Amino acid sequence: MPGKRLDVRAASSSVPWRNAQPTTPSTAPTEAEVAVEPSSATNSSSTPTTIQQPKIKDLVGYTAVLSIKAVNKQEDRVLGIVKEVIGASESGLGHPLLKVVSQAPITNIFTATTNTGTPTSDCNTALVPTTTTDTSLPLFQVEHLIPLVRKIVPRIDPGTKRLLVDPPAGLLDLGKRRAVLQHLKIELTQFITRQSSTKGRSTSEGARSNEESSLNDQYSAVENSGDNGVRSIFRGILNMPLRRELEASGRKDLVKLIQSIGGFIEVAQDLGFRPVRRPPGYWEDEEALDRELSLFVAANWVRFEEDSDTEELESAVFSDPQQSIDALQEEEEEEISAEISDKDGNEDEKEINNERFFSQFQQQQQQRQPQEEEKLRAKTGNEVYWYNQVTRKVRWSAPVLPQTLALDDQGSTLLTDSPEDRAMPSRSALCAAGRYDLHQAIVAAGGYAQVSEDLDRYPAWPPSRHLRSFRTLAAELRDFVEETGLPKDRMPTRGELLSMGRSDVHQAITKLGGYSTVARKLRLKSQRKKRGEWRNIEATAVEVRKFAEGKIGKERDHNGFTAGGGGGGSACLRMPTHEELRAAGRHDLRHALQQHGSAEVARVAGLEVTRKTGLGNGKQRQRRLKEIIDAVRQNDEAATTEGVVLGKEN
Repeated sequence: MPGKRLDVRAASSSVPWRNAQPTTPSTAPTEAEVAVEPSSATNSSSTPTTIQQPKIKDLVGYTAVLSIKAVNKQEDRVLGIVKEVIGASESGLGHPLLKVVSQAPITNIFTATTNTGTPTSDCNTALVPTTTTDTSLPLFQVEHLIPLVRKIVPRIDPGTKRLLVDPPAGLLDLGKRRAVLQHLKIELTQFITRQSSTKGRSTSEGARSNEESSLNDQYSAVENSGDNGVRSIFRGILNMPLRRELEASGRKDLVKLIQSIGGFIEVAQDLGFRPVRRPPGYWEDEEALDRELSLFVAANWVRFEEDSDTEELESAVFSDPQQSIDALQEEEEEEISAEISDKDGNEDEKEINNERFFSQFQQQQQQRQPQEEEKLRAKTGNEVYWYNQVTRKVRWSAPVLPQTLALDDQGSTLLTDSPEDRAMPSRSALCAAGRYDLHQAIVAAGGYAQVSEDLDRYPAWPPSRHLRSFRTLAAELRDFVEETGLPKDRMPTRGELLSMGRSDVHQAITKLGGYSTVARKLRLKSQRKKRGEWRNIEATAVEVRKFAEGKIGKERDHNGFTAGGGGGGSACLRMPTHEELRAAGRHDLRHALQQHGSAEVARVAGLEVTRKTGLGNGKQRQRRLKEIIDAVRQNDEAATTEGVVLGKEN
């Protein structure tokens, strides 16, 4: 029977088990003849004979015995019972497979000792289930697929219905891995459910605490509901617990099991959980990035009950008037998102499959949602609604959360999500949730706008609708000028707007035609000159002198005295440097100085140059080179003349 020791040495003490002449490892035993162990004592002194071998299908029910070498002795242990024989055509390997099954507690599956009492290091030895008298431990089924070839199954005894298995290193490790994964899936799922329902969970893991608590809380609620159809939605979005979380809860046994079969990342991938530490190259995969974005948006659905106690909460949620506008104008947002998503006009194969799987799943959800909502209303007596903290949308029915669908038996999956949740989170939303890993991945992939276009996601941040007309933009610019103290008749520059955090005004100006166009329509002076304005050196000198006067005026107001003055403190205008022009955003003047030369512009403008200007550019360089050549030539002529005079005197 399985799980008990069989004493086979008495019947086969004189039989040379290892002296048979096996065929090649790839050759399977035939049904006609095979070397078997003689069960009669009269034939104990003879060599193995060739007798009629039972058919391969009759091996079901045979006991598989594992031969273990330990300290110059041969010890036999029961590996399990043959439950099924997979034919050569079905296995696709060219030889049959024996499915050997045994049941044992999880602690006995992974512990084995030799007859000396010391733990064995042989991988196959450690995987053999041992018998136990403790009936309180849960039993787990261990399945081993044993190739029916002579090198692995050298002996078959029809009399005692047992077969000897001599597995190569690592063969039994596959059965052990399936058993431990089965055990870990049950234990970790229960652990996640308990952790989600426990209050006061540590939030030190800012990069995952907010999202994990939302996802795992939803999973816990669905697990308690007993709905298998809904439960399948959350199978692909469970988060792998941290090692310190397991150890703090006293589950060091799970930590040891996880480490014994590859570690947390590998186990998380096998179980379909989301590991905290992503494997190398994870964020370089576009599908992985799209999956993480879908799960992040889905994790931000929050359920509220509409009653008198939630009025304060609702007022806090919609305290921003812009958010209220977004909630009321949902149709307009969908039209804008449709324009963005239809930019290319075609959908690839992945999107088509996504929509097909999602449509099937959405029909099931729509049939189930009315019953669930009716149960909630009957239980609480209040209306229930859902609010997404990323997309800022409100739903009066349960949202359709992402679902992982298996595409084949090789582990390929497809994550389907709702089209209304195909949003691109903003940077502020990711950073507020502590998802800096996701933010860095988006930046590395080209930025938020590029990733939004590549993954066909509409931006979650609302467009600035109140700045779409020149009238509202003019009022906004007027308020900005009054707040910053800028000249009222001058158009603010891009640097001035961005430095004050008014990127919305800058984007509105860009969409309405640019700074020059907006300045002309609003009758404001623009700092941008007309094309060819800086070709005149006099005009350049006048503008540079104005900049220098404005700069020295600011320094006088700030320090109480004139910078650059001599001992008497008299004003002295200094030629601005390229760094000062760059810091002030006057790239037009920098270009003009490069065209005419800083020294020449300073001479025309009457400004003092306080730094070395080198040879300059253009005509100035030619003039300076000519002056240097003339000076060197004069020095040479003077030296020659002096030498001649001295020679005559001598």
